[in-house]
Amino acid sequence: MSDRTVFLSEVFGPVWQGEGRQAGQVCSFVRTSGCGLSCSWCDTPYTWAFSRSRADKHQSGRVYDIRSERMRWTVAQVVERLVELGPKLIVFSGGEPLQQIPALLDIITLLSPDFRFAFETAGVLVPGDLKHVYGLQWSVSPKLASSGNPITLRYKPDILEEFRDLGADFKFVISTEEDVEEVLHIQDSLQIPSSQIWAMPEGTNKQTVLERGAAVAVYAHKYGWNLTLRQHVLLYDDERGK
Repeated sequence: MSDRTVFLSEVFGPVWQGEGRQAGQVCSFVRTSGCGLSCSWCDTPYTWAFSRSRADKHQSGRVYDIRSERMRWTVAQVVERLVELGPKLIVFSGGEPLQQIPALLDIITLLSPDFRFAFETAGVLVPGDLKHVYGLQWSVSPKLASSGNPITLRYKPDILEEFRDLGADFKFVISTEEDVEEVLHIQDSLQIPSSQIWAMPEGTNKQTVLERGAAVAVYAHKYGWNLTLRQHVLLYDDERGK
């Protein structure tokens, strides 16, 4: 058994996956703590907004207490908890899970082949040895200008091309027409097939998701993209652990 540890925000389930290709499937979430980006609309700021300077980059402005929001678990503890929770689909999210590849790879190794795995990442860090995990589903969400991150931090074309070649889904959070234009530019620059693109409305409450979702659906149809809403938000708003 690995003696590595991993910094986590929360481990929870069974829940419905609310986004992308696996929406509607029951799963458990492993949400890692820590992220190199600071999106203004992030729905999990409790994974990274641990100082006033970072919190000011989020629309809420709230500073979270790292002592209560960041847990240090052993690989064995995570594996035991996931077995207890039950679902055979495990989604690693964040924060940015690719900051902690060695420990997460240990978790996957210990749970294989009885479980399936998916990663949600911003696409700014390389997949490393995770690219050798058979059947792993990637959901890569490149951040657009509306996220508030400088382009030098949020857009890594060489890394995105590596994920493209792994068959990753690319999930873009859209709230404005300018976002749509940026998605089109990224798609053209990196030659991402429309079948690998998922357009998703930005929003952390039902009304916003539905209103923006109706507009995003028009663009998705026009450009041949897939459409994903946020089923967990439609069911539970922004309640944690849902």
